[in-house]
Amino acid sequence: MPYVQRDCRPKQKPARRNQEGPSGSWHSRCPGGGGHGVPAERDPKLIETDLRDGLVSRAFAEDNYDVLVDDNGSVTRPIAAD
Repeated sequence: MPYVQRDCRPKQKPARRNQEGPSGSWHSRCPGGGGHGVPAERDPKLIETDLRDGLVSRAFAEDNYDVLVDDNGSVTRPIAAD
């Protein structure tokens, strides 16, 4: 069935996102990802870099990486209570 727009003009078929590779394997391109490892174990220096580059907000870093961020963007881990 052809793809059509609301005004019934033909529309170009969308590009395939999945392709069969030369060895018969399938390759799929998907945006984003879930990340790697436990967020609370992320290196504080890497979190500082993400903050400086605008990849994460202060609130996101504190909520997801279990860290404290000061007004200068320095990251520290809170001392765990026994």
